Amino acid sequence: MTRIYVGNTDNNWFDYCSSLGITDEVNFWQPSAKAFNAIGEGERFAFRLKSPRNRIGGFGTLSNSSILPIQIAWEAFGVRNGVANLDDLVSAIARYRTGENVTPATFIVCRVLVEPVFLPEPLWFPVPDWSNSIVSSKTFSGDHEAGVRLWRDLEVAASAQSVSESPVFTDHPSQRFGVPTLVTPRLGQGAFRVAITELYGRQCALTDGRVLPALDAAHIKPYGEGGLHVGSNGILLR
Repeated sequence: MTRIYVGNTDNNWFDYCSSLGITDEVNFWQPSAKAFNAIGEGERFAFRLKSPRNRIGGFGTLSNSSILPIQIAWEAFGVRNGVANLDDLVSAIARYRTGENVTPATFIVCRVLVEPVFLPEPLWFPVPDWSNSIVSSKTFSGDHEAGVRLWRDLEVAASAQSVSESPVFTDHPSQRFGVPTLVTPRLGQGAFRVAITELYGRQCALTDGRVLPALDAAHIKPYGEGGLHVGSNGILLR
């Protein structure tokens, strides 16, 4: 069963990432440090823009999620966190965690999305079966009609963005687009770092060191020599 997660999306985060033309990876951070289990690797994560837009503006494919300090999130993803600098990231998270002392050491959830698509406004569309009482998110099953319709709407919009001269909608979209399916995520540099950190249990492969800010993901075969951002080519070192 393939699922599609629709998350209420901060308009400033969306506009900033969209303005940069990001196509490799983004961090759709969660301000709390509660583990994210709504969907798994290779499933779709759609951006439902907050009021007054109230439309889906794009999507990505979940690579992984991890609970990390804000500082590590910034080092891994930089402006792909949807802000211009670390101070702005701390401030953005503090707006959601009122009454707390939010610092670069504060833990958040990094939901790493690869190959994000940011649609232009004419291609935004409403979420099927969405209630205004929903605060943060809704997960759709690819086995049900609403999930299939949402999947196809995402594919149609992405296709229309890529080939602007093609018709956006057809009378029979099911003849052009397939059923919901898992996608194999292509990792970027930030996604690679998070994946290797989790793969090695947040522990240096040689020294057993567990001080997270001191750990970093290294390529076994250097990236500059053709080494890939894949788990089998990574090692976590202090």
